[in-house]
Amino acid sequence: EKVVQGGTGTGGWRTRELRDGEAELPATGVSASEIDARFLPVVAGQAMPGWSVGLPSEAQWEYAARAGSSAHFFNGDLADGFANPGWTQENSGLAPHVTMRLEANPWGLYDVVGNAAEIVRDFYSPIYYLTAPERDPVNDEGTLRSVRGGSFIHPLEGSRSASRNTAHPDNRHPIAGFRLAMWREDQTTV
Repeated sequence: EKVVQGGTGTGGWRTRELRDGEAELPATGVSASEIDARFLPVVAGQAMPGWSVGLPSEAQWEYAARAGSSAHFFNGDLADGFANPGWTQENSGLAPHVTMRLEANPWGLYDVVGNAAEIVRDFYSPIYYLTAPERDPVNDEGTLRSVRGGSFIHPLEGSRSASRNTAHPDNRHPIAGFRLAMWREDQTTV
């Protein structure tokens, strides 16, 4: 069987064999529609009893990326002269890098800044959070999906924890992938 991103055989979203070193790069080039229709049902069926698995909401993603910090990034603010915590336009050579090579945030999450932007569960709205519930908001309506975290082509400032981008649900983006969240079914957050 061929090893492909998204699984083995021809069921993944890429059907060519991976080149040397690609298996350690972030999985990108998948659309939100493909994640929802092809990937999430498979992993949801493998979740432990009492647990759910899926894309994090924007609120969950930002909470996890910040890891308790209120700064621009989990390790400080832009004005602090801190070390770049991710692969961004400034240090990436405009190419993706092997995952888990830079500092993890205090909660052990790698690559929440740069490398590959991450498609989340919410649809994008510039005004949704003005009237959204304070606890566990999820925007289920819209035409564009929200994308968080920036990528190797985004500048550091555009990769802040609060930065938001968009993607059409049916478009595959070579700079965007996804991260899974897991939560107890009797709770709404991780």
